[in-house]
Amino acid sequence: MDLSKWQIICLPKEVCNLYSLQTLILRSCRELVELPDLLGNLKKLRYLDLNGSGIVRLPTTTNGLKNLRHLDIGGTKISEMPPQLGQLTKLVVLTDFFIGEGKNDSIAELGPLEHLRGELCIWNHENVVDTSHAIAANLKGKRYIEKLKLTWSKNDGQGRSLSEQILEQLRPTNYLKALEVHNYPGARFPNWLGEHCFSKVTSLYLRGGRHCSVLPALGQLERLKELKIEYFDSIVRIGPEFYGTYPSNKKSFPSLEKLTFSHMPQLQQLIPPPILDDDDGQGRAFPLLQKLLMEHCPVLESVLSILQYYPPPSLTLLESGSNKIPRGSEFHFPDDDGVGTYFKLSKLSTGLYRAEFEGYEPDLNILLNQSTVCLEQLAIRRCQDIRSIQLGRCKNLSSLEVITCPLFESLVCGDEEGPLNSLQYLMIFNCNNFISFPGQGLQAPNLRKLSLLFLDALEELPKHMHSLLPSLTELTLYRCTKLRTFSEGGLPSSLQYLELVVGCHKTLEERCQENGEDWHKISNIPRIRTNYNAIKRR
Repeated sequence: MDLSKWQIICLPKEVCNLYSLQTLILRSCRELVELPDLLGNLKKLRYLDLNGSGIVRLPTTTNGLKNLRHLDIGGTKISEMPPQLGQLTKLVVLTDFFIGEGKNDSIAELGPLEHLRGELCIWNHENVVDTSHAIAANLKGKRYIEKLKLTWSKNDGQGRSLSEQILEQLRPTNYLKALEVHNYPGARFPNWLGEHCFSKVTSLYLRGGRHCSVLPALGQLERLKELKIEYFDSIVRIGPEFYGTYPSNKKSFPSLEKLTFSHMPQLQQLIPPPILDDDDGQGRAFPLLQKLLMEHCPVLESVLSILQYYPPPSLTLLESGSNKIPRGSEFHFPDDDGVGTYFKLSKLSTGLYRAEFEGYEPDLNILLNQSTVCLEQLAIRRCQDIRSIQLGRCKNLSSLEVITCPLFESLVCGDEEGPLNSLQYLMIFNCNNFISFPGQGLQAPNLRKLSLLFLDALEELPKHMHSLLPSLTELTLYRCTKLRTFSEGGLPSSLQYLELVVGCHKTLEERCQENGEDWHKISNIPRIRTNYNAIKRR
């Protein structure tokens, strides 16, 4: 029986008389607050879906549903489980388990549920008062659970020592593939989290650990592909313990592809792993790392102190908001043949296809002016000191955004360096000192979208747009207060959309009206808007 999204306040009692009913779906019945105690009469019920409903509690007779195999209570308002839930020994899917404050809500009720599989979220661990209950839950014996989420409430009163003992006893099965731990109040994580036998985990998310000052040896998780650590207020230093103890010929984090550190206000140092003694370079840490994100770590000394140990061809995304990258610093990257060579910061870009910088100025002229650069997307935001960007030989750059850089004045591209054949999107936003494009014009034959917004000093568009930007289809000008006219020769014939928004110079707006001085330059454009209003065409 499927009653999904029905606007019912209570389940008709007649439903509970359908003794042969095997499936009951009440998904997204948001007005439905509770189920009748007569639900326990449905002895043959196998599938109960309450996901997204308004249910606040399950009836006390739920334990009578002896044939129930699927119970989905995700997205409900349930905060405690009915008594003796452990009697539902045929359960295969249980989306959520809420630990209540009473004895009847003990996490030990999970113990007899040996057939659980898939994903399980366990909430309110602060209500566990005895480690024996955690042992009785027997998470280690539930070999078919693939994803596990363990959550403490933010305002727990559980002592740190007890929290550590409880998590120690909640060791999951060695077959687990994904683990999340939220709001853990302990000072240390249990050793099992970094053990070799816990090796099938591919995804690990640690969120919220305000008392935790040290991370486990996660580098030993051989299949870990994605690691996210955020909201750890007490961690000051991440050092060798993070990488684990390995033989000299073993990699640390051998399968990791994405690494995120976020909202760690005290983190100052990210100590690189030790240089390993091997002949073929295969002992390096992070051999497969593709994406590194560092966000809201305001006192972190340098991202690059650890980046130097990532083989550059693997790293394709670097996002580092408000973290420092020192200009002109030298770092050591092992060569493929194991012979060390020193490179400037630019070496990072060898395999980097996307980079975002926020709140500081990287040495962009070094980063971009390399013949080997693979960079495709570059975003620079709120960099206070940057004055120019020399595009150089960055032939693969397809997208460039420069946002809120108050001293940024110009884009530079030497004549001998040829056209920017890959550039397709360019946006310059809120850069009040920006005044110029390359002197001979912006030669970007495949540029399709150009957005110039809040540029108070800009007086002219790129020269020779009609010939140098033959693929341009969209041009947006917003509050370029000194821009009075278009470039000599007019706009590209490929242009399909032109938008002049509030704040552009009144002269330009007038010249773009029908019968205006510049109308002949834009009359062939199919769509034109000024101040959010379409210009009616003849």
